[in-house]
Amino acid sequence: MPSSSPLRRSRVTAVVALAAVAVAGAVVVGGVGVAGTGTGSVAAGTAGVAGAASAAGGTRLTWSPCGGGFECATLPVPRDHDVPDGPRLDLALIRAPARGDRIGSLVVNPGGPGASAVDFVRGVTAALPGSLRDRFDVVGFDARGTGRSAPVDCRYDMARYYALDASPDDAAERAALVAGAQELVAACVAANGDRLDHVGTDDTVRDLDRVRAALGDERLTYLGFSYGTVIGARYATAHPDRVRALVLDGAVDPSLSAREQQLQQAVAFERVLDRFLAWCAGNADCAFDRAGGTATAFDRLLGRIDADGLAVPGGRRRLSPNEVDLGIATALYEGAAGFPRLGEALAAADRADGSPLARLSDAYTQRSPGGGYGLIQEAFLAISCADGPAIGSLADQAALEAAARAQAPRVGVAVVNNSLPCVFWPVAEAPPAPVTAPDAPPIVVVGTRGDPATPFAWAEALVDRLGGDAVLVSAPGSQHTGFLQGSRCVDDTVVRYLLTRRAPTATRVCPRR
Repeated sequence: MPSSSPLRRSRVTAVVALAAVAVAGAVVVGGVGVAGTGTGSVAAGTAGVAGAASAAGGTRLTWSPCGGGFECATLPVPRDHDVPDGPRLDLALIRAPARGDRIGSLVVNPGGPGASAVDFVRGVTAALPGSLRDRFDVVGFDARGTGRSAPVDCRYDMARYYALDASPDDAAERAALVAGAQELVAACVAANGDRLDHVGTDDTVRDLDRVRAALGDERLTYLGFSYGTVIGARYATAHPDRVRALVLDGAVDPSLSAREQQLQQAVAFERVLDRFLAWCAGNADCAFDRAGGTATAFDRLLGRIDADGLAVPGGRRRLSPNEVDLGIATALYEGAAGFPRLGEALAAADRADGSPLARLSDAYTQRSPGGGYGLIQEAFLAISCADGPAIGSLADQAALEAAARAQAPRVGVAVVNNSLPCVFWPVAEAPPAPVTAPDAPPIVVVGTRGDPATPFAWAEALVDRLGGDAVLVSAPGSQHTGFLQGSRCVDDTVVRYLLTRRAPTATRVCPRR
């Protein structure tokens, strides 16, 4: 199952298919019938956008066509921001130029950590409301250590890691999981050296300010999903005077410890799985076993897979329990929209056909048909483990597993063990300053009431932490994130705010669809 620390990656699905389908972290976008939403007067929203760049860096970007109507550029930044004249690395950027009277740039981040914002912009731009496409350059940049921006590559066969059982049943399985985590960390350190010292969120926040300046925007307009809310909240904390408009969707509570984050996320995923099982038991559209008791059939199936794996017909591949968990998690990220697909995948698995679950798992892990893997997991670990604070020891991790097993018996242990390598990670940033931005302009935080990856309470907490005029938009559903998920109320609120900087003055509770 997915993990936390600080959270797991979301995914672009349905009408928006990322070129890499990748990301752990990318927003799940389920609906696109919003091309005309959120228009209206924007005169009040243009102040402080296109203007003098701040002192974050004087470099201006040189854009070149890179296919599909997009333009690409690179921005050199210091590898170590505290040594501005030292070695540099190049950030990869992409933009879809505004189609009309331009307000400025809308910088988007899909989450992760580890997701490629360049791929995300290519995949999501067509689904954005037309009014945003008309008035903003839609911009994404691959954060350092990800995608095309000096990516972390551990030169490790990730098939070995995914073959381990993240929910061990005995001492031997646990020892194998621990050894695998140590082996992966050792490979990452050997392959990357001190580069791992400079890939944390603090570095990305400082890069973001240089990107803003290079774009020529006096103030930042930003749309961040999932882990992208961490970047946005820290930016507002560091530079409240450089914020024009921030939308933080699928928010993380920055005050939680790693233990609290992981346990709460495990419980949230368990709740969505319980909703699926209840839906399947009472819905003729569910292809999985209902006559014998859906929950019982689910537990029996997962027990067989735990013992023997799951064959994928047409070859010699056999899914591990971990890969099956990841496939289930991918469907759960979509909430109720993913329930029919999950039912079909489980029904196929019950017939000894792992193909549907393999497709779901492979989208999650970026596994290619040839068996190679993308670098998403390496980037995720390098960034999230560096951010910390991690679980301090194997004894602490074992206690966390026990708590997860008690509070989320079906998925909890797998959720919290996805970040097991962080126990052994050699790099940790200094603790960041507490998130607070009372002097920033209004910031809109979107929380989905049944979100499996970032519980709704996290969005409420982030609004409290930001202070000032930060405001909550309560989105319906059980999917991860709320914008572009079929709620006209959410979409109109977000689009109007991005265009005009007019945020709700109090919590907006959007009704169920």
